[in-house]
Amino acid sequence: MKPRAKHPGGRHDVDSIEPRDPREQIEVGAMQRTDDYLDYAQLALIEGFPMEATRVIDKGYAAGLLGSGPDAARHKRLKDLAAKNVAEDRKAIAEAEKQDSAGKDAKTVFNEGFNLVLNDKSAKGLAMMEQGLKAAGASASGFRRPDHAKLQLAYAYHLAGQNADSRHGGAHSGEGPMEEGIR
Repeated sequence: MKPRAKHPGGRHDVDSIEPRDPREQIEVGAMQRTDDYLDYAQLALIEGFPMEATRVIDKGYAAGLLGSGPDAARHKRLKDLAAKNVAEDRKAIAEAEKQDSAGKDAKTVFNEGFNLVLNDKSAKGLAMMEQGLKAAGASASGFRRPDHAKLQLAYAYHLAGQNADSRHGGAHSGEGPMEEGIR
């Protein structure tokens, strides 16, 4: 990506802002390299979000960047791995939904909530993410990067089709990543 242009006063030129986060890139169609799709899909798998990996892989195939060329077999293996992990994840999600989240740390609750959002269980998932953020604020086991967690919550609201809530960090919180001005 090219660097952002700056105004003489040091502010960034709004017309030259490019998405830097892979989630932003995928949403606005700015992901243009095969390696970007592969890296993001692999990272999603490593972080335990195979549904997100599958979504990215599918977009890479739709863009014509995955599934062809000399690495087509590698792309297929990654797609198959993501599909296998999605099947396993769905079983784990069904089991996790039966459990009470009271004994879990804030980050676990938050991540399980995000996984629910990715698997079309938005209402419960968003509530868990909100709960995880609130609990993290009051505990020592909080997030290393709270601003990243808030941005991820906004992204989850976007994925759930609640774009108005994504700008405010959700209907439940009253304060959100965009209102606080993530730096």
